[in-house]
Order: sequence, then C-alpha cells, then structure tokens
Amino acid sequence: MLAMSLLIRYVFGEVFLTLFGFSGQVSVWDGAGPPPIYHGIPGASVVRFQGMLEGPNQMAFFLLVYMGTYISLFFRYRKYRFINTVIVLLLAFLMTQTYSRSGLLGMIL
Repeated sequence: MLAMSLLIRYVFGEVFLTLFGFSGQVSVWDGAGPPPIYHGIPGASVVRFQGMLEGPNQMAFFLLVYMGTYISLFFRYRKYRFINTVIVLLLAFLMTQTYSRSGLLGMIL
C-alpha cells in the first residue's frame, strides 16, 4: 500500500487513481459517489497526499502505524538503526505531505 501510494503520488500522478474507481474531480466529495483523486487546500496551490486510501486523514493514520512500528524497532535492534532511521524520516516526510492536522498531532504525541 505504501509503495503504491508513493508511485501514485510521485511517479504516475493522481489521475492514475481514476483507473481504480476514484472520481476525476478534485476536492469534490459526493457521499453517493466515488472519492476524489486528491484533496486541494482552499487558497493554496497544495494538494493533500492520500494515496490509495479514501482521504488524507486515513493516509496519515496509516503512516502513523508504520512510524510507531519502526520507532519501536529502532530501540530494539541496534544493528538496523540506520535503516530504521531512514524509514522513519521518510515516513515523517510523507506525513507532512498529507497536510493532516490530526495526523501531525498524532506524530507529535
């Protein structure tokens, strides 16, 4: 899921999600219809990273689960500290790309 989300965000572009049933309309949510390909932030030229999930907050929660796992592995296995550090930094970068306030608060806590 994480690898596919990275490919969609940084290689193929969000329009690729329309092949999987997402709506091609940006930031328009219709309860009876499919979720939009990505969410825009009003007044900014920024889109919120959501990947294959239904929204940025779900993506942030998904990243928090992995971040917590790799942080716990950081203290448990000294042999893999460098790899775990790189993974946690990558996940922290992706967390900032979600622009999810609840996700950023969860990361801080």
